[in-house]
Amino acid sequence: MIELLVIAISLGLDAFSIAFAHGLCDKDFDKHAMRRLSFAFGSFQFFMPLLGFYLGRFIAPWLKHADIWVVAGILAIIGIHMIIEAIKSSEYEANSKLSKGWKLLGISVATSLDAWAVGFSFALLKRSIWIPSLIIGITASFMTIAGIWLGRSSQKLNIRKPGIWGGIALLGIAIKMILERLLI
Repeated sequence: MIELLVIAISLGLDAFSIAFAHGLCDKDFDKHAMRRLSFAFGSFQFFMPLLGFYLGRFIAPWLKHADIWVVAGILAIIGIHMIIEAIKSSEYEANSKLSKGWKLLGISVATSLDAWAVGFSFALLKRSIWIPSLIIGITASFMTIAGIWLGRSSQKLNIRKPGIWGGIALLGIAIKMILERLLI
């Protein structure tokens, strides 16, 4: 059980980081944005291990080499867009930029592709997947709420142009993922 919690927390760290950046940038607290992010991240973290478990054997040879590049690309594109929007506008409206539409879908997929790999590994180990997927999804959802809350609390620091810092955080995650892949 401890191993599963460590896996769930590890998988939720990307969601937490992105939620923190969102909370930092969101000047007008929007409960709906928090619910959308929490639901989307939690749902994708729940369903991706299932997808990996049931379909991973067919896709694994191709996705094994592309997964980090796809995730890093999505994170980098969103990060660069956040930086550009922060530079262009006097106040960045994170709630309308990240928590809706295609960006929400893209960031949800990007933060959950590693959960797909976990589901695939559970299939190889012949472990059950439903309870672990549920724990992973719930953990990601709560970590998203905690990230938004911590980001909102950090607004008191009066950080100028927080969208730039949020974008840099996403670019940092993308670079870290690429470096880990290249160094392993």
